[in-house]
Amino acid sequence: MSSFHKKISLPRVSALELIIKIFTRKKKFDNLFLLPLFKNLDIRDKRFCRLIVTETIRHNGQIDKIIKKYLKKKIKRDEVYFKNILRVGVCELLFIQSKEYAAINDAVELVKNKVSKSKAGVCNALLRQIYKDRKELLLKYPIKLNFPNWLLEKWTSFWGARNVESFINLIIKEPYLDISIAGEPEIMKNILNAEPLYWKTLRKFKAGNPSSFNMYYPESIKYAWWIQDLSASIPAKLLLNQSISEIIDICSAPGGKSAQLAASGKNITCLDINPLRIKLLEQNINRLGLKTKNIVCDATKWTPKRSPDAILIDAPCSSTGTIRRNPDILINITKNKIIELVEIQKKLIDNSISWLKKGGIIVYCVCSLQKEEGEDQIIDLLKRNKNIDILPIKPDEAKIFEKSITKEGWLRILPNSLKSLDGSDGFFICKLICK
Repeated sequence: MSSFHKKISLPRVSALELIIKIFTRKKKFDNLFLLPLFKNLDIRDKRFCRLIVTETIRHNGQIDKIIKKYLKKKIKRDEVYFKNILRVGVCELLFIQSKEYAAINDAVELVKNKVSKSKAGVCNALLRQIYKDRKELLLKYPIKLNFPNWLLEKWTSFWGARNVESFINLIIKEPYLDISIAGEPEIMKNILNAEPLYWKTLRKFKAGNPSSFNMYYPESIKYAWWIQDLSASIPAKLLLNQSISEIIDICSAPGGKSAQLAASGKNITCLDINPLRIKLLEQNINRLGLKTKNIVCDATKWTPKRSPDAILIDAPCSSTGTIRRNPDILINITKNKIIELVEIQKKLIDNSISWLKKGGIIVYCVCSLQKEEGEDQIIDLLKRNKNIDILPIKPDEAKIFEKSITKEGWLRILPNSLKSLDGSDGFFICKLICK
């Protein structure tokens, strides 16, 4: 270990490098935690490192506005380290509430080593003043600054201002951790130290991110559990009908829904276009002692040898319903990206419908808060294909979300749908039948 790293806490050094990869190189949030600079940390440092990264991204809008207020000169585009060291420092002082001396001292030392001594003085003065003004700043710079204006406007037009205000206050927080299980909740709750929530889902309310859970220890793999939000468990639950045996799971990796279905005795064929994601799915399925047939293919063009009883389309989407656990969405999402995803979803739906015989079932779902990817996608489908109809979701099929069943018969789960239980991921789920 270098003398530089001895002077500054390793979680802060690692967090800075990860944040730079997200902001400047547009690296995917979850993939970063597979890198050695994170994996080589001990469990305590992992927790702190991940907390710094996630909170800095979540509050990026507020942080950048505050930095701009106190800096006399605009930060140049190539001053990547200076800008992101300030971001981390402000985040720690305002949103993590780290000890003042530790957060400021490490930030100043980082600037000295990565930028210059003159900039270190600027960093020191700025962070000390921000710490002094912290109460005023938290009142003056609201949470909504962390969300793109166009996205807030969309959500407001979809769900109303009151709903949006409610759920952005939920999705800006460190998330709970939901765990799907293959065994009995009453047995697994003691093993996993989690509370039974609904059906086969347990929740660790104070777990925060996965790095605070015992998933970095090898012995944990012997338990039949996997990480999956409660709302994400509902699509597969809708296919646990006795008449349904053969199911094709499209865009199936990393395999949470596939595991649910396989654990219930269904014959599952898993499709994914990415061979690395299929490999990850295989690892997860094997760990659980389950069996699935796995195929690498483009599901917009592929055709099965025989018609399945049902198809699950967990379509690629903007994932705006999962911002709480994937905060990088806030800095990467664009209007054009959503348009591209809508076209992919349409192709997946149209091709998969051609596989079905009369009476065949499709469950279409997206972890998105955008109507273009959910409600509008289904309305458009029904207009262009008269052989497809909605199969209304019944209250007993999604008891905990029964109030989220719409008059059309689909499920629209918002992040505040389970507000009293700390919320859930946003999801759109629709069950369809081939006439």
